[in-house]
Amino acid sequence: MSTSDTLKEIYHSYMTNVLLLGAGGNAGINFIKSLRLGAKYIYVVGCDLDKYNLASCNSDKKILLKYDNEDEKVLKILDILQAENIDYLHAQPDSEVQFLLKHKDVFKKYIFNHSLDMWEKFANKLYCQQEWNKKLHLGFLSYPFSAIKTERKLFRRILKPSGKVWVRAIRGAGSRAALPVKTYEQALHWVQYWVEMKGLQEDDFMISEYLDGTEYAVQTLWIDGKVVQSQARERVVYFFGNLMPSGQSSTPAVAKTVDEKDVYRGTYDSIMTIDPKPHGIYCVDLKRNSQNKVIPMEVNYGRFFTTSNFFANIDVNTPQAVLDYFQNGKCIEAVEKIDTEYYWIRGLDKEPFLVQGKNLPKN
Repeated sequence: MSTSDTLKEIYHSYMTNVLLLGAGGNAGINFIKSLRLGAKYIYVVGCDLDKYNLASCNSDKKILLKYDNEDEKVLKILDILQAENIDYLHAQPDSEVQFLLKHKDVFKKYIFNHSLDMWEKFANKLYCQQEWNKKLHLGFLSYPFSAIKTERKLFRRILKPSGKVWVRAIRGAGSRAALPVKTYEQALHWVQYWVEMKGLQEDDFMISEYLDGTEYAVQTLWIDGKVVQSQARERVVYFFGNLMPSGQSSTPAVAKTVDEKDVYRGTYDSIMTIDPKPHGIYCVDLKRNSQNKVIPMEVNYGRFFTTSNFFANIDVNTPQAVLDYFQNGKCIEAVEKIDTEYYWIRGLDKEPFLVQGKNLPKN
């Protein structure tokens, strides 16, 4: 063995090797950026289904994942785990998180101990909203679309607070199939469009009150029922928000940190209502209603927000904390740590920019 090979082998003995599914998406790329901010020796193998996303991602090694069925996918990932001497396996897209948890018995040596049962509960936005309303007494109404069709007065009840209702898919991310409407006919036509053009079913839709207040996103990590990391941000400007029928895209072009206690309280309550002893990653979307009350909208379980590197750049590096806990059984605690107003400004053809609010250009 040459001297260079020996040095390379010694170097790699200090490395943490991570396999990331969905590495080519923005959330995957920012997850890797977060790890590289926190870990001195990190080697990331990125897998993706899209060759263009994969080509442009920031993993150290790139593997295009192709398979004919789920069993073949399991075997291919097992081969990669062994060939690359992987320490930790993470997934960013919801579909990949679900896949890993469906095959938890196979991958449990490599993945964080999330629960498939909890993933399925949190993925059902209607179930969560109805549980939150019942147990947290929010006064926030949500119904399956089928109930609205059967009993039109339910639509009028939801319409009353703001003059609009929110039509959305019960499952999915990125404001999927979401639209604010003013009439039952508009809601019906919107659902029919998705049924006829996109292959969804009427049972895939729900109707709820429309909230036009401030929107928040809170990223949290829990260990055995205790919150060990949490940080809140406000979505200030959306990517392509002016082009979207809903006025939003769930992905912020501008976000800022906030230190609002009712936002944190609403976050923790929303998580613990569904999961009494939280353990793992819980990323929560919330909005304020016309009475300024914080209402939880959904919880992304087992994965991070797209902009996880925003918080990582201000010393709340939750991706690194997850990796630390997985490897060592402990991690740095950072709960409601940031009370300084920071802005995270993003664009399609520019690197994200971090700036304190006091340093923004003045009018």
